[in-house]
Amino acid sequence: MGTMYHSDVLHMNILGDHTVVVNSAKAAEELLERRSGIYSSSLQCTWLMNRVMPYTSWWRLHRRTFHQYFRSDAIAAYHPYIRQATSRLLRSLTCIQSTTMVTQYDDLQAIVRQHAASIILYTTYGITEQEDMDAFIELVNNAAESLVTFSHGIFLVDYFPWLRYVPAWFPGAHFKRKATHWSHFTSELANRPWNQLKASIIPLTWGMSKTDSDTKMEESVSLILISVLVLSHHPEIQAKAQEELDRVLGSTANATQLPDFSDRGSLPYVEAIFKELMRMYPSVPFASPMMSYEGYFIPKGTTVVGNAWAILHDENLYPDPLTFNPDRFLKTESQRGAPSAKHPLNPDPELYAFGFGRRICPGRHLALDTSWLVLACLLATCSITRISSDNTEPKSEAIDPIADFINGLISSQTIQVFHYPRSAGASELMKCGYEVEVEA
Repeated sequence: MGTMYHSDVLHMNILGDHTVVVNSAKAAEELLERRSGIYSSSLQCTWLMNRVMPYTSWWRLHRRTFHQYFRSDAIAAYHPYIRQATSRLLRSLTCIQSTTMVTQYDDLQAIVRQHAASIILYTTYGITEQEDMDAFIELVNNAAESLVTFSHGIFLVDYFPWLRYVPAWFPGAHFKRKATHWSHFTSELANRPWNQLKASIIPLTWGMSKTDSDTKMEESVSLILISVLVLSHHPEIQAKAQEELDRVLGSTANATQLPDFSDRGSLPYVEAIFKELMRMYPSVPFASPMMSYEGYFIPKGTTVVGNAWAILHDENLYPDPLTFNPDRFLKTESQRGAPSAKHPLNPDPELYAFGFGRRICPGRHLALDTSWLVLACLLATCSITRISSDNTEPKSEAIDPIADFINGLISSQTIQVFHYPRSAGASELMKCGYEVEVEA
């Protein structure tokens, strides 16, 4: 829409509800970074029990606590468990491969969601016992789905607040039925694990945000699922990455180890693939929902939304933005900061893919490390291709960056992926994993 109207900033007035959509990196930096103190309070969803906190001193206390344990230099403490969870994911894939050789989307999604949920439960509540974990994984998945589905403006109650007082059968009040369903899951997620662990509170759990946990889970799930789908269409990119991995780790025929975090600096092409996946298919295409900006007056109470999708597909930043091209991050060093004459092309997509300002996703470092390790392990051990419905001929059509995705997540269409170990040694690595156990 920004391109259609030739504007970096779009304003919509729907029945008196004002929304401003920010479509450029320059405008996002000015409004949502430099003026983050003004545009940091989140929309309150009263019919969903206000699970997203407003920008207050209480929110800032929680944010500082969260940051203490999930800043980039603190994530290494969770690497042993991330390795263990990745080992379980690889073993689950070998079980599917040994029976059908084909991974249906639902099966793949279930494996990836279990992987991401187990990491969330461990890092948030210290849960490692399988019995406890199984009891909460479905709860985490349901709560995460409800929070990702919610978006300002999708229900009439956003424009007619009085509708929250009408009965559920009233025309236009179907949101109340959804709210009852969603609120149950978000409330259970907020209380059940915490109540179970009250007797053994550890500093990490104090003040944690359940919404942040759900969001970083969806980021991990989205990145991993997107990786599998995109790689299945690009065997040439897989081959180039595998050549790099073999050079660093040794040939798969004689491989004795999986890629690890310590190898990341030696795998620039794998890193470039990861960045391009993040750029082309952002997990959160719109950041979470003011004064004046370059002649625009933004009234108090206006919802300001950063359009990450538009920024990450801006041809002025990323030439030929609808082409999946990891090489763009090898030719130009990614720069931190808003694009300018000094930083003209291919800025690091992490700058825009996880929100802006003080509302940027605080769990992004955990989500990124979790997703990178799975991507590297899949490339090191598997060859992946997408197949036709009769399981015989590989599909060759290109991915449609719009039609194949919904809100940054792979759509629920039927997707079949043929994956197989690159060698007997790779198959053994998938079964053994990292052989790291984390003590409870």
